[in-house]
Amino acid sequence: MTKSKILKVFFLFFAVLFAAGVWYSPFLFKGYYPDAVNDQLVLAKNLQKTGKYSMYNDKGVLLSSGEVALSGEMSTIGNRLTAGLYSKILSYMGQLDINDFMVVSVIINSLTLLVLVFLVYYFFGTKIALIFSFIYTLLPANWRNVYALGNYEFALLFLSLFFFFLEKIKDMVMSILFFRGYFCPLPFWPKKHF
Repeated sequence: MTKSKILKVFFLFFAVLFAAGVWYSPFLFKGYYPDAVNDQLVLAKNLQKTGKYSMYNDKGVLLSSGEVALSGEMSTIGNRLTAGLYSKILSYMGQLDINDFMVVSVIINSLTLLVLVFLVYYFFGTKIALIFSFIYTLLPANWRNVYALGNYEFALLFLSLFFFFLEKIKDMVMSILFFRGYFCPLPFWPKKHF
């Protein structure tokens, strides 16, 4: 790699780190989570602790994680993939508080931005990629997505990975079929739209 390409890639990584700092700054300065906790986190915790995708009993009473194992009914709200991925994160990282969930959400959204920025850089160049990352960072919908835990973070990550593999490995036929087939439906699993 030439020195100018290394410098351009450094600027792109800096743009993603800037986005992570901007997205985390309201939580850092306010000291608390600005939104209500989503049901996905409760379902993820219960799934990780008990192995049941549940949070209510048959009478509609919200149960603690210990009670879910005994009398929890299968939940129909939310989506299993997001709760399942968060339960895997919980099993690897242990019990998380809301600050840790915010950091995980910022990391997932930053990875999404990183993949999208490299795609824009590949197609349009450095200047457009930097402008794209700045606009993507400050869009209210994307900023809100960071705080809406269990909402669209995994869907956007899988969608960006789908487009990445759609473009990057077009020469390897078998890899293309596998990765396109794997990442194409994943953006639609984490969130039920209908």
